[in-house]
Amino acid sequence: MIKLIILHLDAYSLYLVKFNQNYFMKNYNITNFYKSLYSTVSKNISNYNKGAVNDIEHNNIKCSQDFKNAIDETVEIFHNHPAYNHKLFQYLEDQKSKGFNKNQFQIYRDNFFYRTELTIPSVASTVIAAIKNSDYITVSQMAKNLYDEGGYGDPNKVHAKLLLDSHNLHGEKIFNLQPVRRIKDIENSDYITNETKNYRSSKMNVFNESYSYVIGNAWAHEFLADGMLENFKNAFFVPYRGYYNPKDYEKVIEFYKAHRDDEKEGGDVEAEHERMARDSVVRSCDSDIKKYNEVLRGGLEFMSKQSNLWDSMLSLLEKNQKSSEVIPTKEAFSDSISNTNIATKLTNKNTLQK
Repeated sequence: MIKLIILHLDAYSLYLVKFNQNYFMKNYNITNFYKSLYSTVSKNISNYNKGAVNDIEHNNIKCSQDFKNAIDETVEIFHNHPAYNHKLFQYLEDQKSKGFNKNQFQIYRDNFFYRTELTIPSVASTVIAAIKNSDYITVSQMAKNLYDEGGYGDPNKVHAKLLLDSHNLHGEKIFNLQPVRRIKDIENSDYITNETKNYRSSKMNVFNESYSYVIGNAWAHEFLADGMLENFKNAFFVPYRGYYNPKDYEKVIEFYKAHRDDEKEGGDVEAEHERMARDSVVRSCDSDIKKYNEVLRGGLEFMSKQSNLWDSMLSLLEKNQKSSEVIPTKEAFSDSISNTNIATKLTNKNTLQK
């Protein structure tokens, strides 16, 4: 029995290397990770034969020590994955003091819109998958996630609507971009990359997989969410807040504050979502290494798709860096705020100077 499972793990580790060879060979200590998995298999079977329990608690959920070790090592792998601290975010960090142009903001907006539109259907489908597997704790936790995404019952606070509203306000005022009435309206944008389309397709196909794969995919999704949102807010919004008064700026960043508000108790919404998703993994696997292999596959495939998406966005942003005039940043709030969009004012000023 042990030999069969270890052969399964060997085949799976080979799959992982082939799945994303460049990243994994460079960045991850696969050998140590799979030693931990082998240890889990051997000890779990040994303990089962001896009638031993030796359970510990992970967030009040019982699991074997070795399984908890595997979870902890997966967290480390997720942290070291290119999707977590992608070079796109370093580019945005380096560029934000200089500012961005209209085309660059549209590249970000269109791909982010198209990528993010399926968040609510994805969470809802995870609830359905949990129900089908009689995992009622995950049903309740993912329903809480869905309630957050749904604006707590307020149609004006639905996250998909806040996404549209905030980016429309900012895109029009700062970059002179026409507002988008529905996310569907940008699906034919020339700026949407093939990798963004692949990401979207993969999210739609997740629910044809095993339940363990589904919750692994959901865990990785939540694991990356907070850092992604903070990077985008700090690059495209914070450097331009000086073009707003404080009240208007709060409206513009409402989408981001709905996910993380450090000034509000319980405002770390994405961190809470990640904790709940991780708990679902621990609970549903019940220290079963075969199920955990599926969790890992779902999580790493999500991360690979998202990393590929960021690669494609970075390439487009760099290519369009000089395609139109950069809108200068202005971080300090001002009492005198014009209603004219900044890109138009800049164009008019340059025309007069000529």
